[in-house]
Formats: sequence, C-alpha cells, structure tokens
Amino acid sequence: MVRSVRRHGVPTALVTSSHRVLVDEVLAQLDPGMFDTVVCGDEVTRPKPDPESYLTAAGRLGVDPRDCVALEDSRPGIASALAAGCLVVAVPENGEALGDGHGAVVVPLETVTVDRLVSLLAARIG
Repeated sequence: MVRSVRRHGVPTALVTSSHRVLVDEVLAQLDPGMFDTVVCGDEVTRPKPDPESYLTAAGRLGVDPRDCVALEDSRPGIASALAAGCLVVAVPENGEALGDGHGAVVVPLETVTVDRLVSLLAARIG
C-alpha cells in the first residue's frame, strides 16, 4: 500500500506508538525513503490517543491534517487520528473488532487502494 501511494507522489508518514529504537530496526529492513517522516511514541509529549503524533506528522509534511488519510489498526490510533482531523480508515489486524470505528471507515486492509482512498477523501471534502 505504501509503495502504491508513493508511486502516486503522495507524501507519507509513519505515526507509531513504538519507540524510535524499535522503529529504526524495522525501517532498516524497508526500502529507503519509504516514509517522508516518522513520528515515534517516545518523540511526543502526549502519545496516542492524543492527536499530537498526527499533528506533528502533518506539520512536518506541510499539510493540513484534514487533507490526510490515516490507516490505523488500533483504537488509540483511531482516536488520535480522528482528534487530529484526519480521515481515518481503520484496518483491523489480528481479528480485533473495532466496532463501527467510532467515526472511522472500517475496511479490510486488502481492499484498500489508492483510488479508494482518493474517493473517500473526495467524498469527505465534497
């Protein structure tokens, strides 16, 4: 999904509650430049579900959070992204039931495409 978004020239951020030391280990295994910015849980004063992480990422990207789509797999992450003003697409992982997503669009990850994200964002703005 991230590669597809990157091919379309869309800026990307990784917003995670994990600490930088763990994230760097994972990032080292990915293509360089996969994300334009990375915000880790130990780099913010107030972690998820507070919106600080998403607001920080949007600020670093130079975009309005209301123009961002956040893919999230946890309740704290959903709450964080929604509070920041992002369009949230909840993608349940490991069978976790997210209910109605509490304002997020809940879809299986395998059905998420760039076109679908663009359509969801356009519908929200329009």
